[in-house]
Formats: sequence, structure tokens, C-alpha cells
Amino acid sequence: MTQTAALRFQLVQSFTGMIIFSEVRRRSRTPRQETRQVMSKSNTVKVTAEAEAILVKVLGESIDEEAAQQLEKQAMTAANGSPGLPLIVDLSKVGMVPSLAIGTLMAMWRQFGQTKRRFILAGLQPAVREMLATCRLDQLLEMAETVEQARVLASRPAGS
Repeated sequence: MTQTAALRFQLVQSFTGMIIFSEVRRRSRTPRQETRQVMSKSNTVKVTAEAEAILVKVLGESIDEEAAQQLEKQAMTAANGSPGLPLIVDLSKVGMVPSLAIGTLMAMWRQFGQTKRRFILAGLQPAVREMLATCRLDQLLEMAETVEQARVLASRPAGS
């Protein structure tokens, strides 16, 4: 078996994130660097404090290190300014969630759980939902198909 075939077989047997990562690595480096620079210059997260919840919308297709830091910082700032409100994270534009982003989401989930506040992910694309299911995080995190469904879920008492 050639080295390339062995690598391909190993990735198929491995964690879903590795497969996504390998697909990203196959692309040329120039477009990825340009995308990263564009994302760095613009906001990648939009936070809105509504009457029933704090809505955090991720505007990029992926959550890189800078976007993850911005997501956590802005969401926690809004949460501190609106005590008691649940947090809805709209991931409808996100097609890939690397392990760094999963770590950020889990840290936010823990922080909200410590204060007995709801943390709901909304608008997950199939690849993202599958990634979270592979990690069995779908059993921990509350998820909704749309932001509207997340708002309804947030208005109900926890556990119902």
C-alpha cells in the first residue's frame, strides 16, 4: 500500500474533523490565506440582545482561532450585560467546525450551565450536526433547526 493510500485509509477511519481538515489542506494555500485576511478585517460575529434571548450570529463559513475568540468575548460580554437571558448561537452559515471551535462552544456551554442559563445552537448544517454527533455532544448541547425554533425553546423552562 502506498503512503498516500495508507493516509487516505487512516483518515476515513479517523475522526470526522480530520477528514474535513484534510480536505482543507488539499486546497491551495493562497486562497485560504486571503480568506483568513479578509475575515480578520471584518466582524465575524454579530451579537444582538433581544427581550427573550441573546442572539449570536456567526457570519463566516468556519470558526478559526480569531473568530472563536471573538465569539466567546462578545457573547460573554453580552451575557454579563443581560443576566438571566439564554444564549442562542446561530451557526447557519458555518459549514465546518474545527476542534478549536468545539472547545470554545463547550467552554461557553459550561459557563452558562454554571449560572443555570440556557445555551442553544441553532441552524446547524448537516456536516456540523454530524460532527457534534460524532463527538456525542448532541447529547449535551441543546440544538434547534432554526433561530425561531431556538427562541421557542428558550422561552420554555429548562428540561421541558
